[in-house]
Amino acid sequence: MRSGSRARCRAAPETAPSGGATVRWWRGCRGLARLSVPHRPGGGAAEPARPVGNDGWRRVQCHAGRLETNAGAIAIRDVIRRHRIRDVAVLEAILRFAVDSVGSPVSAKRIADFMKSRRRTTAVDTVLNYLTHLGDAFLLAPAPRLDLRGRKLLQVNRKYYLGDIGLCQGIVGSRDRDIGGMLENLVYLELRRRGYAVTVGVAGSREIDFVAERRPERWYVQVAYLLESPATIERELAAFAAVRDAYPRVLLSLDPHQPSDFEGVTHQSLTDFLRGARLGAPAREP
Repeated sequence: MRSGSRARCRAAPETAPSGGATVRWWRGCRGLARLSVPHRPGGGAAEPARPVGNDGWRRVQCHAGRLETNAGAIAIRDVIRRHRIRDVAVLEAILRFAVDSVGSPVSAKRIADFMKSRRRTTAVDTVLNYLTHLGDAFLLAPAPRLDLRGRKLLQVNRKYYLGDIGLCQGIVGSRDRDIGGMLENLVYLELRRRGYAVTVGVAGSREIDFVAERRPERWYVQVAYLLESPATIERELAAFAAVRDAYPRVLLSLDPHQPSDFEGVTHQSLTDFLRGARLGAPAREP
């Protein structure tokens, strides 16, 4: 354990981050480090960054490294003991696969095929049982897919989100490359925290990130990092086109340079939403 922590310490940035308003989720993913949110949705302590000097910054990185190193082992220990799991390596591989697929549909057969490609034969039923155990332990949070045309829940290709995004760093390391998936994870947790029943909307070949329901409300929610081009905006809005009812639609993003309305779709600041603004509150006009 110590050697891993020392390795992270040596790899720590040479300069400290600047800016007193930056919020860092030390057990979260560094790709989300500069969201100005006063708390860390999903659990764990938020730590406002401040000028601590290079030596102080390296000490903080080493402390975070120790948390990351221990997180995975501590998180699954209860699952292993409670369910008397003998093949721990398979459980860990399934957890890593699910974490690495945050925001993407996951099926037990797909995981079993992946394990087979690694020369570890695992039955589909075993994968399903392990995913259930991880969900019961709140390590993973399954989001079922809802057929918006047939109004029924689909039994395959659920999405799985982390019960606490802090586990990401300890299980698969930094997810800077997939900030979109982590943003989805944050929104999913915040919607659940507010009492919404959350599913993934499916209409034909199109998919809406979340359908959030809390009687009498229903919201269709898309999550985007930045809306940097007309093509990106068109892609995000196209998901709503397959929905024919009049329930409100909202696009959450970190882009402060876009209007508050896109042809009837409310554009809301993701930062404001995570700070506690009601769902659907329009973003300030740029």
